[in-house]
Amino acid sequence: MKEILLILFLVIINFISSAQSLKGFTLGEKLVGSAMKLTTVAGINGAVGVETLKDGTIVWILFIPSTSNGDKVKRISEVEFNRLKNGIEENYKVTFSKVEEDYYGNFKYLALDLNDSTMYIISVEYDEFFDEPYKISFMITNKRMIAMQEKEQQKKANSDF
Repeated sequence: MKEILLILFLVIINFISSAQSLKGFTLGEKLVGSAMKLTTVAGINGAVGVETLKDGTIVWILFIPSTSNGDKVKRISEVEFNRLKNGIEENYKVTFSKVEEDYYGNFKYLALDLNDSTMYIISVEYDEFFDEPYKISFMITNKRMIAMQEKEQQKKANSDF
């Protein structure tokens, strides 16, 4: 019995300690305060926002570079893009792989944390004709949280007949 309790305790500690956060927002926790804030990530000005379930549980966290007052999406340079990507890899102990690229040079990077099914996604719209050619978004989510959101949305859709 003590062994089972010890194993259960270790699993719970691992789950709690593996909860992923960005700038005060944590996946799986209840949203406290505003669902968006202007801040910096890897030295890049931008907006961090979240999507929640009906009960306020955070399902995903999103960062989009923007002007300092948040009124306009901002493109970033290759140096800033690499600093962000490398910083995410170091901070969250993951490695990105390029998973999609289209004809226009747009692409996505994906990293999975197999311990807790967390997904890190960087979506990139690339335009070589800009001095700062990268228009990006960075998302953190979790397969379990996405499944809960899909179930909640399906329940809502089923009641709309």
